[in-house]
Amino acid sequence: FEPGPWSRAGENLLFAVGFLAVSFVGFKTYDRSRLRLRKTGVMDAFPILTDRTLKIAGGMLVAVGFVALFTFSAISGDNGDNPASVHSDGVRMFEESRWDEAVVAFTEVIALEPSREYLEAALINRSIALFELGRLEEALADETALIDLGPTDDDLLVQVHLNRSRELNLLGRHEEALADAAVVIELRPASVVCLGGAYHNRSIALYDLGQFDEALTAAAAVIDLEPNADLLARAHRRRYLIFVELNQAADVVAEATAAIDLAPSDARILAEAYLARAAGLAELGEYEDAVVDVGTAIDLLSDDDPMAQSAAELLEEIELLANLFQDGE
Repeated sequence: FEPGPWSRAGENLLFAVGFLAVSFVGFKTYDRSRLRLRKTGVMDAFPILTDRTLKIAGGMLVAVGFVALFTFSAISGDNGDNPASVHSDGVRMFEESRWDEAVVAFTEVIALEPSREYLEAALINRSIALFELGRLEEALADETALIDLGPTDDDLLVQVHLNRSRELNLLGRHEEALADAAVVIELRPASVVCLGGAYHNRSIALYDLGQFDEALTAAAAVIDLEPNADLLARAHRRRYLIFVELNQAADVVAEATAAIDLAPSDARILAEAYLARAAGLAELGEYEDAVVDVGTAIDLLSDDDPMAQSAAELLEEIELLANLFQDGE
């Protein structure tokens, strides 16, 4: 997030340039003004209005304009004590995923007691950087501080509540996560990704609270919105995890297949979907297909990934079941 175009610096620049332009035009046209004053007799009535005094007045106007412009440069230029400059450095580090440095920069912005616009931007940006560093409690503190400020920008309000619901879920504070997700849903943001994210966070909280039917409904709401592929895959993942808990193998297979078809960018999520489908297929007695899915999952995982060990154990179980089934025939 970055402050909008009508920040304090922008207003100062507009004033300085405008004043300079007006004063310069006034100076350039003083000859014509002097002639008009002479024709009307005003200069004769007021002896102080001589050529010399008019020149001095015009020069003073130009000088004041330049002073305003230089003042703007001093308060808004690229210097280390200026919130705009430091914030720009922080945004650059943020975009380059240099999270530690971004946190330092945004902390400096906040310490400079900037305008409200820069303070809000620094808080949301620092909270995201802290999240990326795994410093969840600190990220949560920044998000709460920003919410307490009462942002008037709806997009910012949506983002901070959405982020805080995510952090609260990760910290196991699911009831509070539900409250933040509800705020986003109530605001009905235009972005289907943000709205879908709120329903997704809601489904996670409800799942962890053991409220499976409501969690299924929340995940279905994500799917109905048709956000990006990754979020859709995560919604199908949440649903197959719930069906695993409910021992509904056919539904597990259906939801895992939907997740696989979306080809999520996270290899571990894709591998987990193959493993879930394999387990469901094994429950349904489709052992050969289950073995193929486990093999695909193993290929997606690194050897030192704990999930790879789980996959190997699942493969042994499926092969054992397949052998028992053949012996039974």
